Amino acid sequence: MPFKKVEATNIADAAASQIRELIAFDVLKPGDVLPSERELCDRMGISRTSLRGALQTLTTEGLLLSKRGSGLRVADALGASISDPLVTLLKNSPNVRDDYLKFRILLETACASEVAAHGTAGECEHIARNHQKMLDAINADDLSKASQADLEFHMSIVEASGNLVSIQVARSLNNLLEDGIALSHRLSHENATTWQVIAEQHDAINAAIAAKDPTRAGDAMYNHLEYQRELAKQYQQREEKSSVLSKRIAWDEESDSGRRPRPIDV
Repeated sequence: MPFKKVEATNIADAAASQIRELIAFDVLKPGDVLPSERELCDRMGISRTSLRGALQTLTTEGLLLSKRGSGLRVADALGASISDPLVTLLKNSPNVRDDYLKFRILLETACASEVAAHGTAGECEHIARNHQKMLDAINADDLSKASQADLEFHMSIVEASGNLVSIQVARSLNNLLEDGIALSHRLSHENATTWQVIAEQHDAINAAIAAKDPTRAGDAMYNHLEYQRELAKQYQQREEKSSVLSKRIAWDEESDSGRRPRPIDV
């Protein structure tokens, strides 16, 4: 149960701080619906007046959104002031996939090492559950669930690092992470060997974290993400060649049909 009894002089501020912390550390995720006022009052041991003061503060800060008939939920656009222009900029960069994977290598190798060194038993178990969910989805040939479980596996490692900045930066760039993972799974779906490699790489990361071996965990994450870089590069090369071929065929078809402009004699 993430909500705790509030014991403080300023109850509304303390309640707001508790919920704010749950959002900051990704316990409450974008889009999550909060329990009812009655349930929150009971869990936190506070009056409805104090709770409403806390919720109003968080709503004013943009962390919570109120929608008639569906209660309060965590804002979908957390960090939007950072992520919206950045994601737009990155998506218009020709090297976005490679640049983002380089960023993930820097971030996630450090997180994997940190979790292997200092992660709790509960955090390691949570990571292992997400890993198993991905394996189960792969075995069921469910591409959508496999991609989602893969994303949750990587995010659970970042979250377990306990680094607030890392968690929120990773979450704010979630769309890029989803796109990258979906691409790697789509490519893997075309090749059973690639599926096997990704599963084995996740096994290595999970095993190193469980074994509390920071060096091995960092190396396993590095190898996994470098493999993702290579997959993305191969995909981009194929896309570029396919684009050129399509243009060549279209130009040749114009020539065959007599629609291509004729040279003008000077």
